[in-house]
Amino acid sequence: MESVISREYKVDPILIATPYTTDSRLAYLSAETGGFIYCAARKGVTGAKTSFGKETDNFLTRVRNFAKTPIAVGFGIQNREDIRFLQGKCDIAIIGTQLLKVLEQEGLSGVKRYLRSLSAFKR
Repeated sequence: MESVISREYKVDPILIATPYTTDSRLAYLSAETGGFIYCAARKGVTGAKTSFGKETDNFLTRVRNFAKTPIAVGFGIQNREDIRFLQGKCDIAIIGTQLLKVLEQEGLSGVKRYLRSLSAFKR
């Protein structure tokens, strides 16, 4: 298999897996990715709510069996319950679209409040 071209420029490749990625492809992604492997939690576009459940659990277990780098999950993470579901199943929760919505609607103080609301741990 060919090496990822970003390595020529000393940039870690971040490759994407989905619930539909085959085991052979997961093995390839694991061998070629750097930094972390990005797991799209579902099929579709980013920003829509994801229903986390058994399918997501099975997908992340499959990825963990191959991953040599941290596992990041994105696509539809919006609240503390989503973070709690992912806790122990992945290493990074990506909340880009929802964070941008909060920034647009509430500004920086809203972002601060939103990020605190995601904490899976009591303070």
